[in-house]
Amino acid sequence: FILAFTLNIYQTKIDRGDIFSARDYFYYGNELRENGHYEKAIESYNKNIALKSGWIEDKVYACINKADCYRFLGDLDNELKSLFQSFEYSKTPRPETCSRIGYNFQRKKEYIPAVFWYDIATKSEPDSNQWSFSYPAYYTWYPHLQMCVCYYNLGDFQKSYEHNEKAYDFRPKDERILHNKKLLEKKLGINQK
Repeated sequence: FILAFTLNIYQTKIDRGDIFSARDYFYYGNELRENGHYEKAIESYNKNIALKSGWIEDKVYACINKADCYRFLGDLDNELKSLFQSFEYSKTPRPETCSRIGYNFQRKKEYIPAVFWYDIATKSEPDSNQWSFSYPAYYTWYPHLQMCVCYYNLGDFQKSYEHNEKAYDFRPKDERILHNKKLLEKKLGINQK
């Protein structure tokens, strides 16, 4: 209900002919995305990005959120382009972006580039001067869990196990990680406790 109400507020502003700021386009895009209006959200994010004004963090996340919209629409190529576009504003790779790039390749069964990007994510802790949100999962357990899956699919069970163990260090009660641990220990002949 609240999301639809917020969309109505933006629609009223549009109907009145209000001029949107870069921030308005960013938040309108977020509301559209949350309500499943992915094509319109992409348009709004592109308007945010096109304006010279606006907070740089909003532009980074406009690219990332736009990528999410493309993913929901099943357009993996434009998802990837949007993620790479975020580098124009962040200047250095962010864990959120690298993990998402890794997942894009992983879904296409391109495991070697997926591992490359997940590995970068594990080495890219957020900038302490970053004013926007930071999501520790993207540089801690998540890329290791995904590298476990990638290496498993590549047939390298030792590396798969090693990355699962790193994920386990962060989330020792995660059922997926515990399942992988048991499976890989059996496959590698490691004595289970």
